[in-house]
Amino acid sequence: KWHRIFGHLNMGSLKLLKEKGMVDGLFVDESTPSKVQCIPCIQAKSHVKPFPKEAKRHFTKPGQMTYSDVWGPAQTTGINGEKYAVTFTDAYS
Repeated sequence: KWHRIFGHLNMGSLKLLKEKGMVDGLFVDESTPSKVQCIPCIQAKSHVKPFPKEAKRHFTKPGQMTYSDVWGPAQTTGINGEKYAVTFTDAYS
């Protein structure tokens, strides 16, 4: 019940809330296992594949592959009103 009420918070964190007295009326059964078998949690995690430990492609010289990312909008604008930043990273470096 509390797991669902707190947005599917893990049992360790729920127990910590109880221990620290951070929530009035919170009852956590200490015999509850740390890993609750919650169907929505299992389904939400099932589509996430583990991040590979090593890249599939290897580049041997600069310029073979460039990655780009856009960041923003920033709260503080640049001198000319810029709100976004773009980065370029060479895969070889």
